[in-house]
Amino acid sequence: MGEKQGHTPSRIRLSRARGWRMPDNTRKVDRTTRWGNPFPIGGEGPLGRVAPDAEGAVGFFRAMLTDTELRSAAGYPSDEEIRRDLGGRNLACWCAGSFCHADDLLRVANRARPTGEDSPANSQNQEHRP
Repeated sequence: MGEKQGHTPSRIRLSRARGWRMPDNTRKVDRTTRWGNPFPIGGEGPLGRVAPDAEGAVGFFRAMLTDTELRSAAGYPSDEEIRRDLGGRNLACWCAGSFCHADDLLRVANRARPTGEDSPANSQNQEHRP
């Protein structure tokens, strides 16, 4: 999955500071990507939900991850896609405070696969190198 030995994926704050570069093994997950939080602060999100603040936006995002109707309305990727594309990587977003959807994405991306989701492409043999 791209995880480096001994590396614990974390949230990185994006920056426009001169010379700043995203660290290696990092994926951008802001609203310009398919991984962005579809619930903007103060604006209408999926199913007409309006988040009054960052905590509300993250709360809606967290709820969406377990609500199939809301997730479908948002057109958000599946847990399997999240694990496949983001697992083992740092996630970068613009959020400055303690509330950021990237923290929830990190939890989904790096938790063990539920029983039945294993496939030959996802097996431990993938890590084996001759």
